[in-house]
Amino acid sequence: MERVEERRGDGANPDADGEAARLAKRLKDLGGRRAYQDASMLLTSLHKPTSKWVLATLQELGLRKPAPQRLRLFEVGAINLQLVECGWLETRAIDLLSRHKRIEQLDFFD
Repeated sequence: MERVEERRGDGANPDADGEAARLAKRLKDLGGRRAYQDASMLLTSLHKPTSKWVLATLQELGLRKPAPQRLRLFEVGAINLQLVECGWLETRAIDLLSRHKRIEQLDFFD
């Protein structure tokens, strides 16, 4: 959230500044980034649709490498370890508000 606040307000694009402020307020009204992550973590723990899709797509494309080789993957916005723990992937996972020591707390745009 702080990054959104830092990036807006320079006056170069008033429409974008207004939209960023509106979205920041909406996120805050919904409970903030932590509440968003809580909901996302719950959903993915129950269904795992995104990681299943990523793994299936990589396999369909023939990108799964034979052991001991591992395919390198960069996951932005990681809220769980599903791709980090996949044995045939070497995953670097980042998030603005990391909740696990194996997910780097990092802003992708920095």
